[in-house]
Amino acid sequence: MRVELRYTEGCPAAQPLRETTEAILEDLAPQEHITFTRVPAGEGTAAAIFPGSPMLQVDGREIGPVATGQVDGTGSLSGLAVPQESEIRAALGRATVNSPFRLPLRHRRLVLIAALLILFGALLSQLVIGGAVVTLTGLALLAVGFSSNGRRKGPQPYMWAAGFTALVWLLVMTVIWSEVVFRAPILLGATEGTLFWVGLASALGAVVSVAAGTAARHRLRRQLRQKLDQP
Repeated sequence: MRVELRYTEGCPAAQPLRETTEAILEDLAPQEHITFTRVPAGEGTAAAIFPGSPMLQVDGREIGPVATGQVDGTGSLSGLAVPQESEIRAALGRATVNSPFRLPLRHRRLVLIAALLILFGALLSQLVIGGAVVTLTGLALLAVGFSSNGRRKGPQPYMWAAGFTALVWLLVMTVIWSEVVFRAPILLGATEGTLFWVGLASALGAVVSVAAGTAARHRLRRQLRQKLDQP
């Protein structure tokens, strides 16, 4: 689902519309975000592609009244005519039912960065041994990205748990492979057996965090479906 708010600079109705849409999104689709597009005054007015500010679109379809009373290309304003809360809720409800439940935007970005690190590390390891560190970093970050509870706002306990355990796993792997990667061992006074079990426990902790985050997203999806099915 794509939610876009287009506005001209100085539009007095843009901020109230943003706040209303954010509140409804948090209730119906907490994993989604709003894309904000500032349109220069006068641009698109003649071509009727931007009749006035603010304009709220959901999946490319405009919600509510269009031109009457909005800020026009010259910046004049004669009575606000913005989408009502009921219209926004109805449009977002329809779009939520028909849209897949995705990771929040920041988590999708983390997954993308992690995938690029893994790929770059794999290519780099063909040239220098340090490429393995980049790959391991990407793997650790991948767990953080996938551990979202489905909400873009508020606490992310599984993300923090995955981040902590992934960091411990990364440090343990670095210590174990330090002699190969850095040509010198890192002495911490820990035996190989201890490092192995700490690394294994931390890796399992990251996996459990990802599984818990996945379960939380499925639970949130069911709750949203039940809410939207209610009359």
